[in-house]
Amino acid sequence: MNTRPISHVTARERQAIEVFIARLHGRFPGRILQTLLFGSKARGDSQPWSDIDILVVLNEEDWPSRQEISTLAARVSLEYDVLIGSRVIGQERWERMKQRRFGLYRNIVSEGIPLTPAPTHS
Repeated sequence: MNTRPISHVTARERQAIEVFIARLHGRFPGRILQTLLFGSKARGDSQPWSDIDILVVLNEEDWPSRQEISTLAARVSLEYDVLIGSRVIGQERWERMKQRRFGLYRNIVSEGIPLTPAPTHS
């Protein structure tokens, strides 16, 4: 996994990512185990029309949460005029993908950039 900063996104894309991650953690406190930027934006070979691929690993995967995260991604996309593509995976399935060395898992781990919410000040 990459630890380099996100340098291949525009200021608006960066802001959209930060808002999306903050809202995710606000809506699903304690359920978000990991968020990673992957795909062309992480690799640095994106085009102006490329989407922003974000993996969200939940402690437990369920259809209502997946749908809600997809809706949240769409709302933030509309607010910032970008396209966020969320990929929601439960911890158990993520671990199975790791054990079986799925191509998607290998790609995300090799190119993925961890995303963390901005610190909140009390």
